[in-house]
Amino acid sequence: MVSWCRCHLYDDMDGDTKRAILALYRATDDPGGEPARMLSAALRPLDRPVLVVWGSNDPYIPVEQAERQRETFPSARVVVLDRSGHWPFVDDLEGVADPVLEFLREVTGVPARQGG
Repeated sequence: MVSWCRCHLYDDMDGDTKRAILALYRATDDPGGEPARMLSAALRPLDRPVLVVWGSNDPYIPVEQAERQRETFPSARVVVLDRSGHWPFVDDLEGVADPVLEFLREVTGVPARQGG
């Protein structure tokens, strides 16, 4: 799966895809506007287990946004990876895998396999 993500993520990133992504980003005048605030208020009381993995070198979304996830998910665990940008799972696969596996083990109660 990981190799598929790495390969297709870049292979499929042609000019049309980049333009579509940019159009999507620009379609929202106020990403933190009233609809986002309403959704955040509705989710906050649920306080579900959440893991936020963020690249400290993201050129598009500042790292401060990682901590802001706690406004919606108060108990969120935030992991900021120093060797990552916008796509941490591509930039630092091991840096992402370790906290994700640990988080999943904790929330599911499934112990790690011996030797892995």
